[in-house]
Amino acid sequence: IFLLYFIPIIASLSGVVESCTGWKLNRYPEIKKFLKEEGGVDRYNNVQVKYIPGHNPDLVIDGTERIDLTKYKTRSSLHELFMLKGFMVKTEL
Repeated sequence: IFLLYFIPIIASLSGVVESCTGWKLNRYPEIKKFLKEEGGVDRYNNVQVKYIPGHNPDLVIDGTERIDLTKYKTRSSLHELFMLKGFMVKTEL
């Protein structure tokens, strides 16, 4: 019964990564790779990247939860965060 209620919540989960394109982001090379290179944030359903000049890299989940991504030092820790929060990996059809 738990799964019947849990699945629709995950399916409707959405996220936005807000970050600058350079100055602050350049201080965090692993986050920059995660946002800009293939196999990073692009792997996840319902996640967009919004570039805002001078903005700290943050993940905003459903407009209610904000997570500072600078606390995550590796790409694998960022992937772990996205999976832990319930973001689904895109599948090829």
